[in-house]
Amino acid sequence: MERVPATRLTYPDLRTERLLLRRLRRSDRHDLYAYGQQPEVTRYLLWDSYRSLEDVDQFLTATFQHYQLGEPASWGIEELATGVVVGTLSYVDFQPRHHRVEIGYALSPACWGRGYMTEAINRLLAYSFDNLELNRVEARVIPENVPSARVLRKCGFQRDGVLRENLFSRGAYHDVEVYSLLAREWRAMRMGS
Repeated sequence: MERVPATRLTYPDLRTERLLLRRLRRSDRHDLYAYGQQPEVTRYLLWDSYRSLEDVDQFLTATFQHYQLGEPASWGIEELATGVVVGTLSYVDFQPRHHRVEIGYALSPACWGRGYMTEAINRLLAYSFDNLELNRVEARVIPENVPSARVLRKCGFQRDGVLRENLFSRGAYHDVEVYSLLAREWRAMRMGS
């Protein structure tokens, strides 16, 4: 009998040693603005830096609608020691029929180099493979975003290839590297650890 993963996403709390992945709240707006208005955060992303709290409010309103409809959306990455939301980890595209999801992420520069995103992605991988019974988790990276590709490789992702001039952003076409991790690879890594 064929496995049928959930068709609606629910966004439960997911805890790690240092982080809590949780649904965003309206009260997170100042935390999101603090890092989301920094150009170095959005340099390789498809969304522009926040120019005002109203930009954050629009993002939150759309996110809450996605939660309600069970559609792809973002978890806030809360640093447990401070209670501050320092980033987001998102389901960007969910294809339940094909048992796959694409993820995306952003993190405050104050937290770069501390292993937070690796920790958060590993927790989301466990949820995606163990709870949603997905077969493939993928991510797309602009080749110049070397730190992002490094994080994915640390989490066990493999580079599938390049989609040439696949994105048009900030007035130019960009190649996109596709990375993926399969459920069997995830389980093999866990057995080896």
